[in-house]
Amino acid sequence: MSVNDDGKQECINHLVIKTSAVFLDRGFVDSYDNALNASLVIMSCSIHLDGKKQIVDELSMEEGEPWIIQLIIHRLQDQ
Repeated sequence: MSVNDDGKQECINHLVIKTSAVFLDRGFVDSYDNALNASLVIMSCSIHLDGKKQIVDELSMEEGEPWIIQLIIHRLQDQ
């Protein structure tokens, strides 16, 4: 999906990063495989500048911090 430049652009256009991030939330999905696949998609898309922007632009309502980065950190701390 996000292996080549065209695929990365499609992922950026269709906000796949935001959709994939949900699978990092242990409260929503407890499967390690789903979290791993989501993180691989996010990492692949983060090579694209707009992907980086999408990752940091999604802020949590409570803290005003980038929630996708928070999900990644929390998932890594659990392992």
